[in-house]
Amino acid sequence: MNNDTALPLLAAHALLADIGATVDEILDNSGYTLGEAMHAAALVGLDPEMDYRKVPLIPATAVDEIRRRILTERAELAALDADIEEGRK
Repeated sequence: MNNDTALPLLAAHALLADIGATVDEILDNSGYTLGEAMHAAALVGLDPEMDYRKVPLIPATAVDEIRRRILTERAELAALDADIEEGRK
């Protein structure tokens, strides 16, 4: 894969399947908003609401950083959950 290649969200989703990343998590951690992804779909003549996951948007070189961000976010949320549970005891 060329380092300059932009991947659709669905391709990034497949690459991050090993950590169970959702399309929403990938989009949230990619630096793009849902509105931007939908706009990109409209620009290429696709249905923005149905096909925004198909538009090449995510730089291939960003996948590892997105993975790191998702895992970091999950760890932070798990720590918060643990603190909350500890406070209930």
